[in-house]
Amino acid sequence: MEKWEYKIIAPKADFKGWINTKLDPKIEESMNILGLNGWELVGIAPFAGNTTVAWGAGTGNFILVFKRQIK
Repeated sequence: MEKWEYKIIAPKADFKGWINTKLDPKIEESMNILGLNGWELVGIAPFAGNTTVAWGAGTGNFILVFKRQIK
C-alpha cells in the first residue's frame, strides 16, 4: 500500500486581477526545488487568511498543496 506525505504552502505573492505578470520569480525557483525533492503539486485553493471575508471569497491568497510518496 502506498503512503503519502503532504506539504501546504501559502506563498507571499500578488495574484490581483485575472492576468498578472508580476509574480515573484522566487516562487518558480522554490517549486523547482520542491520538485527535485520529490514533491508534486496536486492542488491550489483560495484562502482568505487572516481577513474577515468568507473562505475564498474576494481573496488574492492561495495555498499550494504538494504530496510525495513515503518510501
